[in-house]
Amino acid sequence: MHNPFQEIQTKLTDLEKILVEMKSIIKPPPNEEPIHYLTREEVSQLLRINPSSVFNWTKNGTLKSYQMGGRVYYKRKDIDEAMVELKK
Repeated sequence: MHNPFQEIQTKLTDLEKILVEMKSIIKPPPNEEPIHYLTREEVSQLLRINPSSVFNWTKNGTLKSYQMGGRVYYKRKDIDEAMVELKK
C-alpha cells in the first residue's frame, strides 16, 4: 500500500542531504567590519585638533576624504592608517 507520509519523509531526507552538501560547498562571506564615516568636525574632535588642520591635511594628502552631496567624510580606518609610529 502507498503511504504518502513515507514519500514526504523520503523527499525531506533527500532535501536535507542536498542542503548539507550545499552548505559545505558555499562559504559565508568574510566578516568585514562596517565602514565608519566621520565628518570633519568629528575628526577634529577625535584627534583634538582644529577643523582647519583637518582641512589642511586633506588638502595636502595626509588624510583621504570622501564626498556625498555637499558633505565631506573621512573613513575611520583611513585616519588610523594615517597615523605613523614615532621612531626613538
